[in-house]
Amino acid sequence: MNNESGIIKAKIDGNLYDVLKLLLTKLNMTQQELIESKVKEFVIENIQLVVGTKSDKK
Repeated sequence: MNNESGIIKAKIDGNLYDVLKLLLTKLNMTQQELIESKVKEFVIENIQLVVGTKSDKK
């Protein structure tokens, strides 16, 4: 199994970033853990857009 990874970059407002850092500290999370969690959540919620459904395979 190929276990490649990609890089995700983002820019956010400085004030938002300060609050994000505080939240991550309180939750004992890293930025990487947050990004991985949210990307997985997004992919799972939207996977049907790329794999199709049974009704698409008539």
